[in-house]
Amino acid sequence: MISAIVTVDKNNGIGNNGDRQFVIPKDIDRFTDIVSNKSIIMGRKTFDLIKEPLKYCNNIVVTRNSKMILESAKTNLEIIQRMNNDDDEGALNIDSYLVISSLDSVKAYIINNIKNKSEDEIIIIGGGEIYKEFLPYCNKIYMTKYNKSFENDTYFEIPNDIDEWEVTYKSEDEEYDGATFNFLTYERKAKDCTINEDGEIEWTIELPNE
Repeated sequence: MISAIVTVDKNNGIGNNGDRQFVIPKDIDRFTDIVSNKSIIMGRKTFDLIKEPLKYCNNIVVTRNSKMILESAKTNLEIIQRMNNDDDEGALNIDSYLVISSLDSVKAYIINNIKNKSEDEIIIIGGGEIYKEFLPYCNKIYMTKYNKSFENDTYFEIPNDIDEWEVTYKSEDEEYDGATFNFLTYERKAKDCTINEDGEIEWTIELPNE
């Protein structure tokens, strides 16, 4: 399954000049719970924002930045070398991320890992262009909605097609810094796949570059 996780303000804004406008502590806790031990896909600006790979995730960064690609290759080679020396704990303590240089390559990664069942869920974490590119393939959206307005130049397109999406969870109102916020979960009504009688996967939405 392909999912997205996003935090928006009252007007569905997600950032300004590449920066977040607010940080809600409970939102960080929810984010950590949802993405732990999963692959997360982000753009370079989002990676710059979080400043380092998240230790509890398989970090995948989409960028054409040659320096990042080189650094990623060196770090992952070091992990392989340490694991070959049976130093698993040391390998896990290295801040590592996989850099993929094109959207088509990311889509191929998703297809391979979802279809081969090597991962149950891959999560898109931003920013704006990455959301826009992959939202058509998502089956679930984890959203935090903060009912306060900020100046933004980047927005998230909230699903508004009631025939295609439904809100399957909405938390009670909570308050932070003088305004309320809610946690929501959107789910696509047509799930991504089913298993037929022959054990084959039948896809109900088209995957990228399938």
